[in-house]
Amino acid sequence: MIFPIWRSVYDNVLKLWDYCNRKDINKSELKEGAGISNATISKLNNNQIVTTETIDKVCSFLKVQPFQIMEWEEKKADK
Repeated sequence: MIFPIWRSVYDNVLKLWDYCNRKDINKSELKEGAGISNATISKLNNNQIVTTETIDKVCSFLKVQPFQIMEWEEKKADK
């Protein structure tokens, strides 16, 4: 079963691109290596909702745990 990562009172903050930059992995290499689509790369790039299956594919390719490429921050209240 695939569960999307939903936003709630927390914002999902991707550390993915920082990690990829440190490891000299570009978006094309991530796409090919993880077996994900251009649309999914776009979602990741724009901090949009992706499935846990996508997170699993990315983590498997990078050989990392999810906490190494993403974190959650409490949303700031609107004034």
